[in-house]
Amino acid sequence: MAPIRQSPEFKDHVRKLFEGYATADPASARGVIRATTRLVADCRSEGQFEEHLVISDEPKERGGTGQGPSPLQYFLAALGF
Repeated sequence: MAPIRQSPEFKDHVRKLFEGYATADPASARGVIRATTRLVADCRSEGQFEEHLVISDEPKERGGTGQGPSPLQYFLAALGF
């Protein structure tokens, strides 16, 4: 696959945009996404995304309890969003 050519103006715009992100106060920046995760049991984890709680677990045949989608299933679903 051939590389995508970008104009110098576009590259400069992207550089300036990301420099602004790097110097911004994270608490006041637009687009800040916060998430926390914790291991609850052997293969079961909980993730908190603002007011949403999600559970991730492996199937019983892989040592989990099957109480939620596996991390890989969440990852694959995220590719579709």
